[in-house]
Amino acid sequence: MYLLAIILFMVFITIFFVVTLGKLLMYKKQIRDITSQIKEFRERRTNKKISTQTVDKCIGNLAFEINEYLELYKKNEQEKIVFENTLKQGIANMSHDLRTPLTSIIGYLRLLENDEINKEDALKIIKNKTNRLNILINDFFELSFIESEDYELELKKVNLSNILSDEILSFYQAFEDKGIQPKINISNEPLFINGDKESLERIVDNLISNTLKYAEKNLEINLEECDGTIILKIANKCTSIDEKDVLHIFDRFYMADKVRKGEGTGLGLSIVKALMEKMNGVIKSKFEKQIITIICEWKRVN
Repeated sequence: MYLLAIILFMVFITIFFVVTLGKLLMYKKQIRDITSQIKEFRERRTNKKISTQTVDKCIGNLAFEINEYLELYKKNEQEKIVFENTLKQGIANMSHDLRTPLTSIIGYLRLLENDEINKEDALKIIKNKTNRLNILINDFFELSFIESEDYELELKKVNLSNILSDEILSFYQAFEDKGIQPKINISNEPLFINGDKESLERIVDNLISNTLKYAEKNLEINLEECDGTIILKIANKCTSIDEKDVLHIFDRFYMADKVRKGEGTGLGLSIVKALMEKMNGVIKSKFEKQIITIICEWKRVN
């Protein structure tokens, strides 16, 4: 009886050892397989997730966490590529915009040196080109400053109805010169939001200025409240742009007329978007039947 107990114990120990060794070998194989897949991912031979067939919860959790990290890594890599491409395109566009007026200024200075042009005419043109350079550089650095993490706005309760009305009045002459009679619909009751007054003035100014560049007719400006959300809509008919333009309308240096005529910097709507985000607002655009609409939304404050 004692001998049988010893034999059974030895059999149990042997089975336990074999099972444990088998599991350890299986874990080793699975870890080796996961390591191999991570190496392939690191060497950019694959972009697939880690796949493993296991019933072990710990190994499964390990594979899951690794896959979560790899997804985050891929997302960061994609964002990095988009940022680098945007930066390259932005630098190329800015270089073009800087070079154009600079080349013109240099040309007119040479004409002045050779007395080949009227002095007053040349100085007037040089002044205009210099002003454009100043605006471009200021807009570029303003956008970079606004987009930085350190830039914060002091948000206060402000009456958006009053701000919009005042800004529209400041464009009265511009509407007259363009031959446009805007259809304006602003709620009679005060509409309050948490925002920065100067930034809101800049947003409205940029939106209306941009609209006037491309507007042909049927310009509409609406400010209303809907389910606790304040909605500003600026819409106009425009046949010189298409749906592709609208998709990129808030991109840096994007100019919807496809020809860089020197009438803007291509940064106005990018500045608007950056300021909206700093005020926890939402800005979007839509294009239907040759009507482009810019929509700004804020939460209402009582």
